Amino acid sequence: MLDDQFQETLDTLVSICESQPEKLNRVSRLQRGFFDQHEQTAETVTQIIKDMAEKEENLAQNLADLEAKNNPNELETLEEELRLCKIKNETLDSELDHLQKELDRLTVQDEQLTAMESEIEKDTTEVIPSALHVVKLYQLITKIKFEYDTQSPVLKGVHYGQNLVTPINIDTAEKSRREIADELWSLVSSEWDTK
Repeated sequence: MLDDQFQETLDTLVSICESQPEKLNRVSRLQRGFFDQHEQTAETVTQIIKDMAEKEENLAQNLADLEAKNNPNELETLEEELRLCKIKNETLDSELDHLQKELDRLTVQDEQLTAMESEIEKDTTEVIPSALHVVKLYQLITKIKFEYDTQSPVLKGVHYGQNLVTPINIDTAEKSRREIADELWSLVSSEWDTK
């Protein structure tokens, strides 16, 4: 059981050390991009609403002025402008709906990225130090020091015995985890060092 925990801890540490910096940077860049796009969308929506309100107010004022003068030609022109503004308003409403949906989608993605970033931060502040502590403990007990930056399927390291230093080169593709654990534990002395 201790063999499996030892191997699982080593696998977890190697996985975290290899993947976290890139993942954290990627998540951070994505979150910044989504936040910038979120702000730009909000500004665009606000400006569209302001422009629509201003145009409707001006048109209503012009229409009121014309009705007061009772000029039929200008009234027809303003009615045509009002009709065109209504069409444009419908188009802007459609764009606004689209932008709102996009904003909602970006908000959900931002929340997901924030959660992912929090999880990564927890891994880097809690899991990695804990895993490093466990690896150091195993290293002190077994006197085996592994090379973690190898890319091949060969498990490399060194066992520092009492009178002999033994290099470790185990092809993990050819042996089962159990065989690897047995081979590693065979290097460890059963006598306690009282120094």
